[in-house]
Amino acid sequence: MISDVPRAVMAALVVFALSGVRLAASGPPPIAGYVASVDGRTTACVIQRGRKELPARYWTDLLVGDLVIARGECRVELMPQDGPHRWTVVASNSPAGMTQRAKRQTPLPEVVERIGIALSRWNDDLQPPIPPKAPPLKKGAKPPPKPAAVAPPPPPPLALGLLAGPVRQHFFATARRFNLAWTGGKPPFAVTVKARGPIIAPTPVTGGDPGGAPSWTFQVGEERVISSVIGPLPGTYDVRIQDAAGAEATGAFEAVEAPPVIDLHDIEILPLEIARVLAAARLANLEGGAWRL
Repeated sequence: MISDVPRAVMAALVVFALSGVRLAASGPPPIAGYVASVDGRTTACVIQRGRKELPARYWTDLLVGDLVIARGECRVELMPQDGPHRWTVVASNSPAGMTQRAKRQTPLPEVVERIGIALSRWNDDLQPPIPPKAPPLKKGAKPPPKPAAVAPPPPPPLALGLLAGPVRQHFFATARRFNLAWTGGKPPFAVTVKARGPIIAPTPVTGGDPGGAPSWTFQVGEERVISSVIGPLPGTYDVRIQDAAGAEATGAFEAVEAPPVIDLHDIEILPLEIARVLAAARLANLEGGAWRL
């Protein structure tokens, strides 16, 4: 049985599918698909966009007019916007051009059924089991005494949550939004994200000194949330938060070029936007939660 939280997620996804909203960049050219997996060096697996050559990284959006190029032993799997199945680009059929065609329409009952199947596969990992209800009181039995009132606990200390946990979190090494939240502490907060040691960037990066360690600094108030675009290169990054009282919390994450391969066979027939949401949720449950960041 699908519990209330995943049921609400499924309802939201169905509404999202019916609304016709597309997760595409504003204005032409439209999104034609995305990179489903990459096996090979970033210099061998590339996307030619006009006169620019970009590395073909996991989940990179592919625009109409892009050429996907695979050199040597490179292997790139693509999820097109207009079809239910992935297709593979290798040296023998490279380059592959992205074109705009009529998007395949999946019947709504099949969409709902597929979402339910996909959700049920990782439903048990999303929330703890519901505790059993207390048995009803026997006739004439006295109800148990109410617990004594206790003083409210003191404010929690500054804590980083996921980044300070036992499982090292991973992050895609590409320009994307960095979402981070923490609890406790006294606002305002100073947050620093910095690479361990120098990382030589082949291209300019967002933040940090050229040729040095990429870093980003944020000033945050009572909301205790960061949601900003950064562009980390592959490597280990330390996160340090300091509050107005001088308390500190530290953590770390790994920036990597590609995540583990995930099974998409039962969701690839779904509309692209829904398939990506389900793929992200499935990825978050791999390796003990190392990809939840």
